[in-house]
Parts: sequence; C-alpha cells; structure tokens
Amino acid sequence: MINKEPWYDLNIEINYFITFKTVAKFGSFSEAAKKLMLSEGTIRHRVETLEKFFGVKLLDRYPKGIKVTQFGDLLLQKLNKLDDFITDLYSLKNIDQNSDKKNIRICGGEIAIFEIVPKVIKAFKKENKEIDIFIESNHARDCIAKLLLNKVDIAIVGEFMFPEFKNQWRKLETYNILETPLCVIVPASSPLALRKQISLNEIKDMPLIRRTPGSATQAIIDKLIGKNLQSNNKFYFEVETASTLIQAVSLNLGIGIVSEVQAKKFSKPSKVKILKLDPPLKVKLKVAIKKENNKAIVKKFLEYIMNNRIILSRHR
Repeated sequence: MINKEPWYDLNIEINYFITFKTVAKFGSFSEAAKKLMLSEGTIRHRVETLEKFFGVKLLDRYPKGIKVTQFGDLLLQKLNKLDDFITDLYSLKNIDQNSDKKNIRICGGEIAIFEIVPKVIKAFKKENKEIDIFIESNHARDCIAKLLLNKVDIAIVGEFMFPEFKNQWRKLETYNILETPLCVIVPASSPLALRKQISLNEIKDMPLIRRTPGSATQAIIDKLIGKNLQSNNKFYFEVETASTLIQAVSLNLGIGIVSEVQAKKFSKPSKVKILKLDPPLKVKLKVAIKKENNKAIVKKFLEYIMNNRIILSRHR
C-alpha cells in the first residue's frame, strides 16, 4: 500500500496526466519516454507522484511489463477528453476575471516576466494609475491553459501551439512582440569554450540538458531540431528553469540551449561560455488573449504593448 501524502506537498502538473496516459497506451515506461522525449526516470517519477496524489496504485509492475489497475482504468476514462479534464482540474480555483474591470492578470514565461513585463507595466502605470496589474511566472503551457480557462487575461510566451490545446487555438489572438536569439552554453572548462559558434549537427552528438516539456523554449527547440536529436540518447536530465539549466552546465554536467537573454542574465563567464548557433535560431515572443475577452483595459494594455515595442527591445 502506498503511503498517502497531503496533496499540497506534491507538485501535480497537467503533463503528469499526459505522461500516465502515454505509459498506459504503450504499456512501457521506456516506450513512453521515447514518445515524450523524456528520461525514463522522469516518466516513473511522474506516475509515482500521481499514485501518491491519489493514494492508490495506477499501474501494477511486472518483470515483463506493466498493467493498468482498476483505479488506473477509471482515471483513463476521465482523461479521454483532456480539454474537459483540464477544465475540471482548475474549476475549484477558476476566477471570473471579467468581474473586476480594473484588474489585468498576466501570466508569462521567464523571459517575459523577469525581463520584459516589469518594464512595460512601469511605463503603462504612469499613464494608468487606477489599473491594478497582477503578474505570475509559469511554464508557457500552463500560461496558455490559464488563459483558455479565463484565469488570466494575457499570456506572454514563446510558444502557444501545444498539441493538447490544438482544438482551442482558434479561440486565441496572438501577436509577435519581439525576437530573441537562442544560443548554446557550454562549461568554461570544455574545449568548446574556445569557440564562438557551434552547428546543430555537432549538438546532436553531445550530452544535452533539456527543459521540461511545458517550457516554450524547449517546445521550440524540439520543433526546430528535435528530429535531429531524437536519435541521441545522451539526454542527461531535465530541469524546470533556465537558471537551473545554466547551473547544471556550469557544473560540467552537459551543454544546454537557452535564449541569449537568459544566458546573459544567469551565466557567470568564469563558469559558462556562450556560443552562437550556426545557422542562427530565434524565439519569437508572443502576447496572446482570448478573442472573447471584451475587457476594455485589456485591449488598452495590448494596444500599449504593440505601440511601444521599443520599450521591449531594451531588455537585450
């Protein structure tokens, strides 16, 4: 019997349920790891976390494979329509943002929240002191989920076309606000540190530290060069944030791909060297709102962003 833990001690994310569905579908942790481009350890950890969350086993493990338990079957039935499940998952915390006409809630990834949004808000607030703006940092995937559920008014991310939201893309309006280059970071002690740039063909043969799947940067990397990297079994592990990835690289645990903004913010020249990609790759940062959002102040803030993109470019 698995020991129960309080739900508030566990970090349950939507992609944990996606992971469980994939394991059940393929009947194998290793096959699910290949499909999701994650380490097998990450796959097992997510399933075990869900089991702790529910307090029962979802899978029976055998030497020659796995079998979904009765409770696991019940959970899979709930997961057949993932869009509905996501809505149910957030329903207890869902807040009608349209009820407060003087609030704007923004969710964004690391680049947006730490480097861009504060600058824009500071300038916007000078002209609109009566408007309260609340910001939160999250993975791009979670930002889009919250936007679709009306938990936030605006999402500022590098990617919004995550497969699980495919049927809801049409509900969003998106605008490109700036581009930031991707770069490769390597340990300062590596022979690669003597170089100024590196090609994608070289990267696919090296131990690469990945961001977790909810990351916009990782989604873009997978989309652009994932096919080249799928045959590489040298993914050492996954990390949640760019700063953690850069720290892992500084400890000589592998190399990583991040935006230049993040690399310059979190890297120490004595520990990490930044290499340009050849050919160059860029992340297009986007601002997204729901088409049905009729809050005048949201439209006003969006218009301000689009008319003052020079402010955004100053972060580089």
